[in-house]
Amino acid sequence: MNYVTNALRYSPANQPVVIGLDCEDGVARVWVRDQGPGLSQEAQKDIWQRFHQVKSVPVQSGSEKGLGLGLYICQMLIEQHQGAVGVESTPGEGSTFWFTLPLVREPPAHNCC
Repeated sequence: MNYVTNALRYSPANQPVVIGLDCEDGVARVWVRDQGPGLSQEAQKDIWQRFHQVKSVPVQSGSEKGLGLGLYICQMLIEQHQGAVGVESTPGEGSTFWFTLPLVREPPAHNCC
């Protein structure tokens, strides 16, 4: 949810936010693509740190900037479930934030009676 909120917050109001899901080799990859200002390589290094805020990226719509905890919490939760987080971004072209989680295959049901 944090990825979607951030995408809406930092994208112009008339631009779409796209959400996707890809599954391959036992891994689900969820991604959120925005049309915001994008992030430099330098900014991408620090965004997962607790209390970090990118000062150069203005809020486009909605409320003010948050506390700098959302992406940090996302990373901690996803990693606790053997997943990974990341971002692909180019300044002026928007960002795609993603996370992966392993898919769990249900064991076959056993008839015990």
